[in-house]
Amino acid sequence: MSDANPPRRRANVSADDKSKVNPLVKYRTPIIIVLAWAAVMAFQYGQATGAIEAGEECPGHWHAGYAVFIDDQRLSFNPGLDAAWGDANTSPASGFHIHGDDGILHAHPGAERCIPLGEMMEKLDVDVFQDRVEVGAPHRITGTFETNDTHEFVVYHRPWGDDAWTRVANVPNLLDEQPADGDQILFTYVEKGDDATVTQQQEATPSLRGGNYEPPAPESESGIPDENLVPMIAVTVIAFAAILVWRAFAKNSA
Repeated sequence: MSDANPPRRRANVSADDKSKVNPLVKYRTPIIIVLAWAAVMAFQYGQATGAIEAGEECPGHWHAGYAVFIDDQRLSFNPGLDAAWGDANTSPASGFHIHGDDGILHAHPGAERCIPLGEMMEKLDVDVFQDRVEVGAPHRITGTFETNDTHEFVVYHRPWGDDAWTRVANVPNLLDEQPADGDQILFTYVEKGDDATVTQQQEATPSLRGGNYEPPAPESESGIPDENLVPMIAVTVIAFAAILVWRAFAKNSA
């Protein structure tokens, strides 16, 4: 007489049946781990990106080197020459200041808005346009200096971290922006083709490299500081390797 309730046997599952198992269920543990790690990375990225975007728009405490040459004469920006420059140097409303004639534009977190380069130069009695510059009192050299048959007014720009200077094709665009931390800007009215003089003037334009106002280490385009990228990538690789090892061990143990 056969047993009324025979023991149940485990059904044989073919390879085809296994292939029908929902991968979301089969790999739920590593998927949860990966999603959790991605959430942490996204949170850190969002924090860094948000801070960098604000900094790029208006870099709170920043410095930029500048110089203005008329032929081979460099303009002096000694605030003691004229009391009118007091507003440009001491008024919080101006958003920036200079320290004597050191050739460095300073801005501090107290500025309530972006300060365009053109506005800064205007406060220093230097009105800059695409092909001319107008220098007013109290400078010892005054007048309008415009591109003509023998001379040209040119603006050169070297961003922080770049080795080469770039001739600015669209001067108004540069004037409408607040300089970035570490920028170097040269305004020069010079004889056409006199590249040697331009090179000398570029070398004379104050640089923040190795000085008291040297900017911090550059940041990556992603918004995450470069020094943080290596450990973050390393931890990510280790995490994925650990998942693969765990999956292989679990498969062999089944």
